Amino acid sequence: ISHWQFPYKVSTHPVCVHGERKHASVKLRQCDPGVEPGTEIYHYVEAANCKCQVCSSEDTSCEWLPQDSSLIGGLIKEESDEIE
Repeated sequence: ISHWQFPYKVSTHPVCVHGERKHASVKLRQCDPGVEPGTEIYHYVEAANCKCQVCSSEDTSCEWLPQDSSLIGGLIKEESDEIE
């Protein structure tokens, strides 16, 4: 269960995130006349499935976590700070 600490919400529970990802593409309709050939194809990555896990900023926008960090890393740091 999360709790509020101004100005951030601290969450320690798993969140639903994308599991496996797959590449996809669509052909855009109603493009302007004379656009560069090939620009009507839009490529993107979509979730193939979902899973529950603790938020990690390596591949998910966790908002309150620094980039390339995880909640577990933050908890370990907090515990070591308390021990000192």
